[in-house]
Amino acid sequence: MSGAGGFLVRIETAGGFPLLAGGLCAPGAEAVCRQHCRTVLGTLRWSGRESIVMADRKLADAASRLALPELWVLGLSLALPGMEGRTGGVLGSPHLPPRPAEGMLEPLGRDFWLLARPGGPGVAARGDPDRLRGLAEGMAGGEPEEWAARLRQAGLLPFLLVTDGSGPGARGGIWLGLEATTERRTLPPMP
Repeated sequence: MSGAGGFLVRIETAGGFPLLAGGLCAPGAEAVCRQHCRTVLGTLRWSGRESIVMADRKLADAASRLALPELWVLGLSLALPGMEGRTGGVLGSPHLPPRPAEGMLEPLGRDFWLLARPGGPGVAARGDPDRLRGLAEGMAGGEPEEWAARLRQAGLLPFLLVTDGSGPGARGGIWLGLEATTERRTLPPMP
């Protein structure tokens, strides 16, 4: 399978709430995908009074509007104040219908696999699905930094790892693992 490019970008939504976007894309398409995310996601309006279900639904709907042919995997993490539960993170293919996190391994195409559990983190990685499943079984509840290191050690590259950005104790973030580097962006911690 040929290589992949990747990007991370922080965006202020129209309502002033911080949002992170990260993606895995065709090599050389990073700037186009980054700008498309800024354009589409920068117009999102949030009241700060959305339910936890509505927050994720709005993020998933926005993700589907980002389905450029060269964008293969997309992750979003949003910080909204006052949420009663953990929310504000989505991960998957913008070309596929959104699904709730169920802890099952799902194919995303182009040899990418998704493993998303309620409460996260969600992981999308290229490579052997059995290796990803085995890593996940040994890492239940682990910290995102540890997940990122283990994904790299297992050769599951490239990868995106997303944590929820809203709700009690949430620390939204996106980790992007490419062949030579791992980069991360985080949101302010929620009270």
